[in-house]
Amino acid sequence: MENIGTIIFSLREDKDLSLENLASGILSKSQLSKVERGLSDISATKFLKLLDKLHITFSEFNLLYKDISTSPENIYLLKMTQALISGNLNQANLIESDVWKFHTENSSIYAKLNYIMIKAMRLQIEDKKLDTDSLAFLIDYLFKVSNWTRYELILYGNTMTSIPLESINLLTKEISYKTTLYKK
Repeated sequence: MENIGTIIFSLREDKDLSLENLASGILSKSQLSKVERGLSDISATKFLKLLDKLHITFSEFNLLYKDISTSPENIYLLKMTQALISGNLNQANLIESDVWKFHTENSSIYAKLNYIMIKAMRLQIEDKKLDTDSLAFLIDYLFKVSNWTRYELILYGNTMTSIPLESINLLTKEISYKTTLYKK
């Protein structure tokens, strides 16, 4: 149920709906909050009513669910986004710790980049920047990749607050070239 709640939260936030607005006429505000946090289940009827109010079909929701449930990185990203929006540093620290553990157990470049992205997001809560080594690794990667996909766009967007303005300007000039493959 946790993934379902995370997706509902994300959709509600994306559509700029308050808990009250989405819950109205379907369930209580506190019940919706519990569903979003994975603390409570929801009946199929109420779930479908929420989707209708969000203007999301069940098929669209299912695609989001499959994408999120198959990728731990997406779950961490959604949870960190929630922590960032709410300014919850304790939650952000726990998420960063989990991602650090995953990074140390998996030596892939993506595990390291995911950790850097999550760390950059946590540092936003404290109004701090990435350390020099992490920043250099991130910028080097972003400049090296000539064909950006969804992953690089998400990485770039979630780390922009830590990237120096000169690099942002250069990368932004190159985005139209770097995303040609993604556009197709």
